[in-house]
Amino acid sequence: MGDAVRWLEQLPNELGAQRHLLQGLLDWCEREDDVRWLTVGCSFERGNADWMSDLDVAIGVREEHFEEALGRVPEALGDLGDLVESYDYLLPLSFPLRRFFAQYRDRTQVDLTVGFAPVVNMSRVVVLYDPEGAVHVVGDEALDPKADEVRTWACQAWEALANVGKYVRRSSYWEALDQLHEARFNLFRLWALVEQVPQARYGVTALIDSEARMPGGIRRSIPGASLREVLAAARYVASTLTDLQRLLSSDERYELPDDFAVFVTADLARAETDAPSVK
Repeated sequence: MGDAVRWLEQLPNELGAQRHLLQGLLDWCEREDDVRWLTVGCSFERGNADWMSDLDVAIGVREEHFEEALGRVPEALGDLGDLVESYDYLLPLSFPLRRFFAQYRDRTQVDLTVGFAPVVNMSRVVVLYDPEGAVHVVGDEALDPKADEVRTWACQAWEALANVGKYVRRSSYWEALDQLHEARFNLFRLWALVEQVPQARYGVTALIDSEARMPGGIRRSIPGASLREVLAAARYVASTLTDLQRLLSSDERYELPDDFAVFVTADLARAETDAPSVK
């Protein structure tokens, strides 16, 4: 545990509250026979955390005692500090993984995932507890998105833009706006991939964390309070997505939905004529 203690001690005074939480989690893990490892990532791994940064932590527990260990986590979070509220839910991944969020009165936050795996590959984390050597810290390239995942991002973006056209025709501003946000979310993922940003699946967060450039004219994707402006923003997103697919098509790994792109782009072009309410 010497390395973990030294790492905690070198955190600046500005992060004293987060250091206290991490030390509490480390102490809890050491006392729990069912806990196999503890890691912290994101801004704390990068070294650019500030007093508002939440703690992105992960804990691995033994599979045979998974449910029992989960039941003890809320109490452990409550013991760390002056807790305002906490909640948890199951994440639908390939193995049971539960997310816990805790808000403390000093404004610190814990974003904790608890799961199990015999051996786990992680990128960009600091390993605070791992007596069995179960965590393998790997390079970013080991966690690059697979080709089918990239295709899914593109398809989801075009599906959302198709829905923008539908809701514009129905004069449903809020539903159209919601779908525009969904399309832009996936646009940022694809842009991060083109920019070769690590962990592109996190989209705009990955771009900001890497201080990468943003798409030119991206502010055009922010609409005003009218359906016409939502439609104009959707057209910009569609144009940018088309450019991204063209760039990615040079990589033979990717099979991107070009026909979907053509269909939705044309549909958005017709939406204003089809919807008299777009003024």
